[in-house]
Amino acid sequence: MTRAHNILFLMADQLSPHALPCYGHPVVRAPHIDALASRGVVFDNAYTASPMCVPARAAMMTGQLGSTIGVYDSGSELAAAIPTVGHYMRLNG
Repeated sequence: MTRAHNILFLMADQLSPHALPCYGHPVVRAPHIDALASRGVVFDNAYTASPMCVPARAAMMTGQLGSTIGVYDSGSELAAAIPTVGHYMRLNG
């Protein structure tokens, strides 16, 4: 039997990477984020499916554009019938 992996995905609104020490900020202290960054994967480039947070999160979690799944703005809800990465992870232990 294979061992399940631990996955921690952080997504923050309105946090510029330049405001974090792991991206080179000389003054800010963020020891826990630095520790995670030193042991995990840090992306230097990222793209979003939407400039609004709710459609962007829905797209990230489903792998589908917000316009495809009906999540157009911050007042939208993701339909319960649409599977997310969380559903697939739970199915796989």
